[in-house]
Amino acid sequence: MIEDISRMPRYPSLEYLGGFFDGEGSIGIFSSSLCARVTNTDLHVLEAFLAEWGGSIVPHTAAGPKRKECHQWKCYGQNAEDALTDLFPHLREKRMQAFMGIEYRRLLPKDPKRPWIEREISTLKHLGRKKTTPWSLIGAL
Repeated sequence: MIEDISRMPRYPSLEYLGGFFDGEGSIGIFSSSLCARVTNTDLHVLEAFLAEWGGSIVPHTAAGPKRKECHQWKCYGQNAEDALTDLFPHLREKRMQAFMGIEYRRLLPKDPKRPWIEREISTLKHLGRKKTTPWSLIGAL
């Protein structure tokens, strides 16, 4: 008996997309806008990100002649905040960056904490996983 398709779990799941984003995604601030993006050769997975949170998929230049063609999904602003909020429970490596990106979006544009968060997100990218809990950062925000 074929199961009712409306009762089937969606694929890929948020857990899967969270793990994929943790390994292949990035979070940044560009022109004062929060950005979430994933670069990969698997266009089908990028289309799942697009279907879930909008944004766009664009060709991405491969880093060498023997590299496979790849694409990049990216979204900005509210779409990026929504994506990070949905993915947050499933992130490990990018959890702190996601937390800070979400907080960045919730601050007013002239808030003096925004430049600090922008620098910290950049620092976390270069250091990898930082041993700082969200609770220790809340006092700084």
